[in-house]
Formats: sequence, C-alpha cells, structure tokens
Amino acid sequence: MISKTKFLRGLQCHKLLWLDINEPNSPELKTDTYEQLRGREVGDHARSYFPGGILIQGETKTERVQNTLDAISHGASILFEAAFDYQGSYCQVDVLHKDGEDFVITEAKSALSIKDENIIDSAFQLYVVRQFIPVCRVELMFLNKECQYPNLTNLFSIEDITDQLTNWLDSTPNYLDIFHKMLSEPMPDIKPGDQCEKPYQCPFYDRCNPKISTSHISNLYRIRKDKVNKLIKEGYSSIEDLPLIHLSSDINKRQAKSIKENKLFIEPSLKDLIQSLAEPIAFFDLEAITPPVPKWNGTSPYQKIPVQFSCHTLENGNLSHSEWLLDSKRDPRKEILDKIINVLKNSKTIMFYYAPFELSVLKDLFDFNIEHSIEFNSIKNKVIDLLQVIQNHIYHPDFEGSFSIKKVLPVLVPELSYKDLEIKDGLQATIQLEKYLFDKISKEEKNKIRSNALEYNKLDTLAMVKLFLKLKELSLC
Repeated sequence: MISKTKFLRGLQCHKLLWLDINEPNSPELKTDTYEQLRGREVGDHARSYFPGGILIQGETKTERVQNTLDAISHGASILFEAAFDYQGSYCQVDVLHKDGEDFVITEAKSALSIKDENIIDSAFQLYVVRQFIPVCRVELMFLNKECQYPNLTNLFSIEDITDQLTNWLDSTPNYLDIFHKMLSEPMPDIKPGDQCEKPYQCPFYDRCNPKISTSHISNLYRIRKDKVNKLIKEGYSSIEDLPLIHLSSDINKRQAKSIKENKLFIEPSLKDLIQSLAEPIAFFDLEAITPPVPKWNGTSPYQKIPVQFSCHTLENGNLSHSEWLLDSKRDPRKEILDKIINVLKNSKTIMFYYAPFELSVLKDLFDFNIEHSIEFNSIKNKVIDLLQVIQNHIYHPDFEGSFSIKKVLPVLVPELSYKDLEIKDGLQATIQLEKYLFDKISKEEKNKIRSNALEYNKLDTLAMVKLFLKLKELSLC
C-alpha cells in the first residue's frame, strides 16, 4: 500500500520505496516519534478551527476507510483523519469538510511555510479522495510566525493551493503505475547519487554509500556536492592531490597539509591565543527548546527558549561546576537569565562551542528582560568561540572535514565520550526536554529524563574544558 510518504519516497528513489515496502522492519526506518508528536500537537490545534468534527478511528486501515465512507453517507460535514484507499493508494486527511455539495481537503503542517513536497503529497491526496467524493478545494494550514502567545487565534495561515496541484494531479496516476510495476520486481539496481540526499537524506544512505577515506575530496571542509562531482570528473579523488587553486581557504590548506603528512597540524599562533585568555574561564552551554505551538507570553512558533545550562569554571587549575534546569511549565526566561548573569559575572573569558547559537539565544533573553539589556554586551565582549579556535588553528585527518564537538572530541580527547549517555546529541536533548516539560509522564520517567539531561549538558561543558586543556598542551609542543 502506497501512502503519501511512500509516494514521495518513490519520487526520490525507486530503491528507497522498494526497501520501505519490502523491509518495513529495517532499523533504518525507525519512526521519528519527535516529529510525529509535534505534528499531533499542531493537528490538535488545527481541529479547533473546525468545531463539531468527527474523528475517524479504527484498528486497521480497512476499518478506518469503511468508517469514513459510513460517516459521509450519513451526512457528516466535518471529519478528522478521514481515510481513503484507492487501488492500493492510501491517505488520511487532517480535516475533510463540506462547502456546499462538495468537500474541502485541509491539511495542517507543522512548518512556517509551504514546501514543494506539500504540493506533491496534497496532489496525491486529492487524486485518491476524488475517486470517492467531489472535492472543490485543497487548503494548507501552516504555522504563522507572527502569532504570539497567549493569542493563538492566528496560529495558522491558510492558503488555497488547488491551482498549484494541476500538474502533479495529472501525473500522479502515471507515477503510481510505475511504482506498482517496480514493486512487483526484484530490488532495482540504482547507483548512489544526488537522490541520496535530496530532498532529504535517505534512511538507507549508509547501506548504499560505502564509507569513504578520510582523504576523499568530499571531506574537504565546506565543499559543495556539485564541486565534488566536477573534481571527480577531472580525475581527482583525494584532497592531498588537489592543486592549490582548489584549496580556497586557510582551513582547506591546513586540512590538505595534515592529510598529506597524516598527522595533527597545529598553527604556531595557537600558543599566543591560548596565553591571551584571562582566567577565570567559563565554559558555558545552553539547551533550548523550540515548541511549534508557543507556550509563554510573547513567544512565537519555533522560537528558541533556553530551559537549561551547564557551566564549568576554570581558575588556577581548579574546576567548579554550576547547572540549572527548568522543573515545571513556568516561563523560564527571567529565572534562567538571573542564574546566567550570576554564574558568569566574575569570569574574564566566556567560552562557547559555536557562539552564534548561544549569543542569539542570549540576545533574545536579554531583550525580553530589558532591565538587564546593558549586561548583554558585557558578556558578548568576553566570548571566545572554541569552535573557531579549533577551526583556525588545528586539523587532524580523522576530523573528516567537520569541526563539530562530536567529531573533534574523540580525536583530541578519546577518553571522554557521549556513547554511554542516554542523551547523545542536541536533537535528542530537545526531544527529551520537551517531553520532560510538557508530556504527561510518570514521576519516575520525569526524574530519569531530568538526570539524563543534566548528565548530557554537564558533559558538553566538561568536553569544552578538556578540549581547551588539550589545545593548551598542544600549543606548547
């Protein structure tokens, strides 16, 4: 059975659709529960625009389809999750409602704008639904970035996209015929290419794309995919073989030298930079959530709201640690800023890893707490971006063209690792923090998430300390 998601996957790559259908339990197809939960929350708010609607339910798709047709035959005018199946093509409509004698399909999206794939999957839905009932219009509801809590009456913008569906509506049955024929045959032999990453990275990417060497030109820092393809056509495959003209930045040159010599490359200027940093040094990291439906006064969809921080402070060889994590649904913005100002006030150097993120969140925080706005520049003027320090002064072949802390740490400080943590990266942290704050979960699960989040954030700043001390050691070599 082909759903709108599978239809989009078939357009991206036949092999992807074939694997999706024939290997549904593959670990690569693990469901993104985070996006599902966000979509469900947005969908619930969208339904409030259509009072009196009937939610279609059923244990199986067949039951849901039958319940939909029964509700329509009994005169229902507003249906949520109406289900239709036409010759193996299946869809569920967020909101199906009547306009005169015809119906309108309204789909709610948890995005801030309409995307190309929204047009394609809406055409798929329209094609399927029109096999059963007359549909006069298709609308998309998407989040309105101008909306501010507590007034959620304008949470959505609504746009009629019917006229934009014509081309895809005409071609949908042809694509379905192609997909069904392909699915009846052995797995197609499709070579890796642009389709592996566009419009989304394929869940089977690692299966189809063998691991490349650290010196492969695709690992050149910030190289574009089209440039990689062009260089391969010109006969280049390794960074160490590239002429100087293709090494456009100092980082690229440093990378090529490191790979040629197969060792860590250190710029002599690292020593002066390290020695110029005054103590106490605060190693600081924020964790923010980005709820699609705003929760606190004046906030908008997907606005970054900090709910946690960790700070290690280094002075005269002594290391201390401070942390804070919101423990309820209350607005954290005044409380967390007071804590941040207090923990950073005596530091002469403040170190972030990727400072633009931290500074943007802090700027919003200070703008909200206008009585503290003058203190923002005091913090900003003390900031050193550890990411840039590493980017501009060292390179190791095992960085593989990346300077993320998850890539750099195992190379420079191999004894420190995230692998045994329950939360291993920032996305997982966001997921767990939103669950911790807003989901109805047991006290035991809440305490577990809190402990995991604190452990993760603490390791983030400890990792920065260890990286800094390693850089200090290397600068003396």
